[in-house]
Amino acid sequence: LPEGCTPENTASIASDLAGKTFGLECKETGIEDDDSNFTRFLLLGRRGVVPYLNKKIPSKTSLVFTLPNNAGALYKSLACFSLRDIDMSKIESRPMSAGLLNYLKFRNTVTQLGGGGRGPTFAQELPRFRYCFYLDILASELDEGVQNALHHLREQSDYCRILGSYPANSRLVGPVAEAVEALNAANAGKVNRGDLRLESLPGDKEGARQLNIGIVGYGSFGQYLSKKMGGIHSLRCIDPLDKSKEAEENGVEYFPAFESSSFFQGLDVVIIAVPMIELEETLDNLPLEKLRNKLVVEICPLSVYPRTILTRMLPPDTDILCTNPMFGPGLVSDGSSSSETSWDGLPFVYEKVRVSDAKRADC
Repeated sequence: LPEGCTPENTASIASDLAGKTFGLECKETGIEDDDSNFTRFLLLGRRGVVPYLNKKIPSKTSLVFTLPNNAGALYKSLACFSLRDIDMSKIESRPMSAGLLNYLKFRNTVTQLGGGGRGPTFAQELPRFRYCFYLDILASELDEGVQNALHHLREQSDYCRILGSYPANSRLVGPVAEAVEALNAANAGKVNRGDLRLESLPGDKEGARQLNIGIVGYGSFGQYLSKKMGGIHSLRCIDPLDKSKEAEENGVEYFPAFESSSFFQGLDVVIIAVPMIELEETLDNLPLEKLRNKLVVEICPLSVYPRTILTRMLPPDTDILCTNPMFGPGLVSDGSSSSETSWDGLPFVYEKVRVSDAKRADC
C-alpha cells in the first residue's frame, strides 16, 4: 500500500471475484452511474488458454494491427471479417509506440537492402506518427474462418499480432479454473472467505435471460420467428384465424383473438408480425393499455410510416423498436428459396425509436 494507507483506511474498486480472492469486505455494489457501464478486467499470462476452448464455449479474440495511410484501408481490413460472417464487438485506435514504429522502419530498410525492391527511400515513406487498431472479434483464433480472415488481413497490414483468444462472459477455463478450484479447496471451512468461483456472472445472466414474447399475427413470418426463438424464450401467439395447429407444432401457446386481454398478461415483448398495410387496423383492434411498460417490435419495412403509427397510437411508456429483417421464410443469402435456411450473416436493420430498458431490447 502507498505510504499512509492502511487496510483500515483504504478502499479499492475491483470485481467480485477479486474481493473474494483476497477476502475483502464489500461496502457497496453497482456503484456505476449508468447500468450499461462495465469495467473490463484482463488476466495476462505468457501461456494462453486457447487449447482449453471448444465450440461449446463462446470465445473472443483480441488483435492489434497497423495499416498503410491509404483511402479505404480500414474498410478493406474490416471486410476480411465481415465477408466471413465474423462478428466484431470492439474496435479502437491508439497512437503507435516509438518502439514499434522504429521496428517497422528497420524491417523495411532491411527488406529493401536485401531484395532491391523499390529503392532505399522506401523506409523513409513511413510517417513519424501512425495508429494501431485494436479489434475484438467474437470467435476463437483457431476457427477456420478466423484463420482465413487473418491471412487476408496480413496481406494488407505490415504488422498484425494476435493478443489472445479467451472465453467470453468472464468464464474461467484451463489452469486459471484449476487454480481457483485449488483455492476453494484450501479455504474450505474458513470463515468469511466464501467460494472464489462466482455462482453467476453478469454475462451469464444476460445470455440466459428468458423473455415472455407474444407474436401478433401468426402467418408465415410469425411462424418463422417462433422457430428461431422457441428454444430461448417463452412464446405465445394470437391471430384472428385458427392457428392452433401450427402453434402446437412449433411449441407456441395459441390465443384466439377474443382472448387478447389474457394474451398480453405477463408479456415482456410484443412482436407485430403483420403486413404494413394492416398495421394501423391491427393496433386499432388491440387493447393498447395492456402494452404499457412492454417492448413492441414491428417488422415492417423500415420507413417513417410504421414509426409514426406506433408513436401516435401506443402509450408513452411503451418501448418501440422498428425493424427490417431483410430475409424471410425460405430465403437464403443468395436470394434463392430453400426449406432449410439459417439467419447467420443475413442483414438485419433496426431503429430504437423509444427504448427505456436497453437490456431487454438487446435480448
